[in-house]
Amino acid sequence: MNNKYFEIYSRRINRLNFLIIFISTFILFNFFKLQFFHHPDLSKQLKKDSIKTKTLIGNRGKILDRNNKELAITINKYDFWVNTNKKNDSDKIANLFSEVFNKNKMAYLEILNQNSNYTVLEKNIANEQAYLILDQIKNIRGLNYVKKPSRFYQYNEFASQTIGYINSEGTGKIGIEKKLNSLLDGDTITINLKKGAKGKFFNHQIADLNNIQGFNIKLTIDIELQKILQEELKKAVFETNSIGANGIIVNPNNGEILAIASIPDFNPNKYNEFPYENFNNAVVSNTYEPGSTFKIIPIALTLNNQKYSINDSIDCEKGFYRLSNNKLMHDHEENGILSIKDILVHSSNIGISKLSNSYNKESFYKLIKKFGFGTQTNIPLNNEAKGKIRNINQWSKTSKNYLSIGQELSITNLQLAMSYCAIANGGNLIKPSIVKKIYKKDSVVYQNENKTVRKVLNDTIANQILYILKEVVNYGTAQSINLENYNIAGKTGTAQKFKNGHLDNYIATFASIFPSDMPEYVMVVSIDEPEYGKHWSNLSAVPASREIIKRILVQNDIVHEKLAKQTEIQAETGNKLATLSNFSKRNKNHFPDLKGKTLKEALKIAKELNIALEPDGISGRIIKQSIKPGTKIKKNSICKIKIKI
Repeated sequence: MNNKYFEIYSRRINRLNFLIIFISTFILFNFFKLQFFHHPDLSKQLKKDSIKTKTLIGNRGKILDRNNKELAITINKYDFWVNTNKKNDSDKIANLFSEVFNKNKMAYLEILNQNSNYTVLEKNIANEQAYLILDQIKNIRGLNYVKKPSRFYQYNEFASQTIGYINSEGTGKIGIEKKLNSLLDGDTITINLKKGAKGKFFNHQIADLNNIQGFNIKLTIDIELQKILQEELKKAVFETNSIGANGIIVNPNNGEILAIASIPDFNPNKYNEFPYENFNNAVVSNTYEPGSTFKIIPIALTLNNQKYSINDSIDCEKGFYRLSNNKLMHDHEENGILSIKDILVHSSNIGISKLSNSYNKESFYKLIKKFGFGTQTNIPLNNEAKGKIRNINQWSKTSKNYLSIGQELSITNLQLAMSYCAIANGGNLIKPSIVKKIYKKDSVVYQNENKTVRKVLNDTIANQILYILKEVVNYGTAQSINLENYNIAGKTGTAQKFKNGHLDNYIATFASIFPSDMPEYVMVVSIDEPEYGKHWSNLSAVPASREIIKRILVQNDIVHEKLAKQTEIQAETGNKLATLSNFSKRNKNHFPDLKGKTLKEALKIAKELNIALEPDGISGRIIKQSIKPGTKIKKNSICKIKIKI
């Protein structure tokens, strides 16, 4: 009986073992099949469950000045929102937002009482405030955020027309932002994220995501010079009651634009708060009759023809001269016999006009074009105008006379600046540049190289004109800019402006080269429609230029050799030693007594104390300071000092 039960039990065990072996073999076979044979449907499903795609957009490239100071960068901004149709910690949210944004708590509670799937509490919030909320967001039910890249302009209105701005769609508008938009823009790529062991997705691709960032643009602009230019132009507009002003500072040796500005300006961080006319860069876009600043061209042609030397004389007719069409030409002074040099120094229209009889219109037209007038420079800024010069066959009998005094043509201040660069550098017309370098990480796709367009004058004539322009400052129409012990050359121009069918308004311009012995800067400043009485260049554009040059000298700690020598003489009397002795004992947290000090001594003290000075001259001793000695030094404070010889 026992044997019978044992046999039955054994058969059942064997069947069970067989079944287990069969099932195991079936499972192992299918695993083998899945591993080694292609199954597109299963592969597709597996990929769907374990891999997902994500679109990445690279950040827009930076815009920097020549010294790598960041002018335009991309930062993250945040929108905070709540789905008020779901449960949320409304009281907590209202308390937090009230504290961070310094607003009434009830205002936020009212917003949270609305029924909406997407109720915005605050939008476009910068990192500083956003982090205060993001720090606590995990502990607050219902509070959500959206992170989005946003363009930030570190220096607000400074260089705004050159840099441009980004609109709400992320597109560059005006300036470098527009002209080089495709280079600045980041690339868009799609990457695969793989699900890890813990169910989280991660980026398993080796691709360098830094490569999708946009290219960085390094400009030739010096933002510190830009500030000086822009601030002084604003002051000039206020002091002359004019409708606007513009200016440009260029390195005459390589054509790099160091500063360029037009007033009124705008803040690109708040671009939608400004009228469209504020976006205009008048230096490159506005054309006008240049007037007397253009007289270097006929003088250059006269000297080039060798019919006159700078010491030869012309009768300037006591201020009245009848042209071939029987019209009278006037001078603002009753000049008699003047040398060629003094014709330019005193800006005699009659003298320049009479000189035009010594050359033909073909050579005059050719030289005008050779200097770049009537041609775009193709600088990467918006709406560059080329100006207007009529063809020779459209000239009247007196066109040569009027063109020689800067009438019957229109130019831009960019063109005028480059023509004065040719005088400053020995006769070479150079190409202006605003972009110094375009790069991404270690990859440089563009490096600016100095480019000479052509030789327009020989060195001798260029140097002769530079000498005459220095005399304009020493005893001519620009005497008011004369900074003792610092050499400046320049030419004034007061041109009538055609507006509403009348010539009742003026543009006052001053073109300068400094230091004139070894030129480092060419600057053109124009004041648009200054009030009558200040419409003369020497009463508007020249004083503005003087203030700009003074501030550049102070910033660069430039002291002319004569001024340095004068300081050495003063040091021998013990003044310098006394200054150093007193400074060593001074409390560095309080403002020093600068009275009796030279500018160089004061600058040395200011540099060590990290304070800014704004002098009204560069020669003599300080007699007055706006911040009292002993006053505690505050960050970014500026002390105005009065200097007297």
